[in-house]
Amino acid sequence: VTPPSFIGKGLADADEVTSVLSAIERMADLYRVRVPIIRAEGNPPRQLARLTGPRDLLVLGYDQTHAGSFFRPDPAIHMMIRARASVLALPIPTH
Repeated sequence: VTPPSFIGKGLADADEVTSVLSAIERMADLYRVRVPIIRAEGNPPRQLARLTGPRDLLVLGYDQTHAGSFFRPDPAIHMMIRARASVLALPIPTH
């Protein structure tokens, strides 16, 4: 999910997105699993809630050092809460 176009340039460069997607596809090919790639634009927690279903598995990395606050919310926490799927939360190492 990329930020809305009216915000400006997305958070990730197109080359970075392409390299991550190709790595995911290579890893899925090792296990002969088909991974559908869905690209969406908008609010990430809202789009994720719209796209996930009860039979899906969401694997999401989160920053353990960022607890989140009212003025600086943690998007990963909101995605975990709003997802209608099962969630596997993986902490991102600090080093």
